[in-house]
Amino acid sequence: MKTGALLRFACVAGGILGKASVAERAALDRYGSAVGQAFQIADDLLDVEGDSAKLGKATARTPRPARPRWSRFSGPLGRRSG
Repeated sequence: MKTGALLRFACVAGGILGKASVAERAALDRYGSAVGQAFQIADDLLDVEGDSAKLGKATARTPRPARPRWSRFSGPLGRRSG
């Protein structure tokens, strides 16, 4: 979840630079984490259902080392295989 971690950091960094309180930074951390997870879910679904030519990157249809994906458990593949 490298990109998700970057999105989370961007939210927290804004709070730090804006001199947010500890509670506000914690809220930004939770928000950033949710945004990062949402991005990862969308990216995983595109990896399963997307077209590598349109996405400009390899998809699940392109051979590469296996890694855990949300979509294997809850997404289109999870629904189809269960």
